Amino acid sequence: MKIIDLTYPLDFKYTPLHPIVKDVEVIRKYTLRKDGYNITRIKIFTHSGTHIDVPFHMIENGKKLDEIPLENFLAMQ
Repeated sequence: MKIIDLTYPLDFKYTPLHPIVKDVEVIRKYTLRKDGYNITRIKIFTHSGTHIDVPFHMIENGKKLDEIPLENFLAMQ
């Protein structure tokens, strides 16, 4: 099976944003050199970047992403 990765890097230059959502924060909070480890803080809205609109987004009691089988997102050729 061929898998096509449709994700984008999460940053200001490449992250696709919803027209009404303009802010994405990617901040390096701790660094290996200073703190002994790297930790990055990411603050986004759920409609930032590559994502899937699931029924929960628009339907009362609709399914959330973790309730939909992964196989539903695979295109078989």
